[in-house]
Amino acid sequence: HRIWHEYDRTVNISVDMVLVRDSCEVPRNEEVVKALLKAVEAITGKKLDVSGSRAVGDLSIIYKEGGIPAVCYGPTTRTDKTAHSDMESVSIENLETISKVYSTLALSFCGVKG
Repeated sequence: HRIWHEYDRTVNISVDMVLVRDSCEVPRNEEVVKALLKAVEAITGKKLDVSGSRAVGDLSIIYKEGGIPAVCYGPTTRTDKTAHSDMESVSIENLETISKVYSTLALSFCGVKG
């Protein structure tokens, strides 16, 4: 595929797209998983169920190919019927909670105490 830059026709970019991604499993004993579980419990007071997903995402690229610690975790709930639809939405409450979880996870995973 060729993409031409609209402001400078001398610039061209070649893109090779892979439409199939490999499966990816992040072991439960990975430090990033343990840190996420602790962060969720610290913020919500609830234990997070660790599960798999059949959805396609960037986890296989980031974790498997890039070797970067990663998990797939977001603000929607299992009962949310709007994810990836034309009416996709996330409640403000869920955004506030996920922001606290992400910041707690980042600080913990990066070794910041307190």
